[in-house]
Amino acid sequence: MKILHLISSAGQYGAENMLLELATSVAKLGCTPIIGVFRNKQNLNTEILDSAQKRGLLVLGIPCSGQADLKALKRIQAYIREHGIELIHSHGYKADIYGYWAARKTSIPIVATCHGWPGRSIKLRLFYWLDRIVLRRVDHVTVVSESLAKKLREASVSVGNISLVNNGIDVTRFAEAIGQRKSCTYSSGARVGFVGRLAPEKGLSYFLQAARGVLSQFPDTTFVLVGEGTERSALESLAEKLNIKERVFFAGVQREMSSVYASLDIFVLPSLSEGMPLALLEAMAAGKSVVASRVGAIPSVITSGQHGLLVEPQNVTDLQNAMLQYLQDPVFASETGQKAAARVSGSFSLRRMASEYLAIYQTILDRKRSNQTLVLKGRHDRSPHAAGVR
Repeated sequence: MKILHLISSAGQYGAENMLLELATSVAKLGCTPIIGVFRNKQNLNTEILDSAQKRGLLVLGIPCSGQADLKALKRIQAYIREHGIELIHSHGYKADIYGYWAARKTSIPIVATCHGWPGRSIKLRLFYWLDRIVLRRVDHVTVVSESLAKKLREASVSVGNISLVNNGIDVTRFAEAIGQRKSCTYSSGARVGFVGRLAPEKGLSYFLQAARGVLSQFPDTTFVLVGEGTERSALESLAEKLNIKERVFFAGVQREMSSVYASLDIFVLPSLSEGMPLALLEAMAAGKSVVASRVGAIPSVITSGQHGLLVEPQNVTDLQNAMLQYLQDPVFASETGQKAAARVSGSFSLRRMASEYLAIYQTILDRKRSNQTLVLKGRHDRSPHAAGVR
């Protein structure tokens, strides 16, 4: 089975990492995945292409000058025909739109994964509106959380065309961090970290405000933000304004994530909205003490007080108190970390995710072939020869 994955990347974050893990896993199960990434004119963001090549995956760079580039669409169509692609799997609104039209022109099915709609600008809201229209017409939509499934149903996507597939991770990659604490040059006290895009929807301004309260009781604590994004400059300014600049470390993009988690004591995800965040699963697999907002699929992963602590989004006091609870009770922190690792290992493995997607691909392909057979049979039955006409 040859599958063309399409994505327009803003960097290597949750959706990109999920795609890489999925493609790597289905390749081991006998499929041939190809990673197609739009080379956007203003911002290439092709890190995922480099990562895919390092994993030995086939890649396709798609030059694209905007949201309606017919040359990009024709390039995708040509690749599908030349390489015998059997199914498109799109990730994100731009990939959904291009993928849908490419699938129609080449008569192959398309599966779209809805990872969420981050960002709230007027321009993005327009594209998200278009995306919902497209998602009504693709062959199948997968979602990473029940809250996204609900939004799609409200957008008139057929219930029978929606499947919830929880994200999965390679648990063994992060299990080595359980019980370890890697030394760092920037901290000797407790380390509290975030991993992801530095974007408004991640709620990091609330994280820094809560950090100030934590530092009033545990002044040696270091707060680490791993990742890049549009909010970095604003967050650096906020840290300075809050007079905590010396205790906040911006680590930028990191690739050895198991080492990153091993260096932390507490992982915090203060998001305002989420689907199924991979960073959360990774931190839990690494046995970290987790604080996360009660949004998206997160409550389906964490039972507060057992596998971590859940807080209300935008609530500085909740965030502060959760971090303090761990710092004041190391035994409790250790116990929740152990339970978090067991939770992810049992329910969010990469093999489980890959098997579920593979089953969806096969079902959609079988349905497509069955429909094509019926169409051909109908044409034959209507032919003059079939009707006995001479």
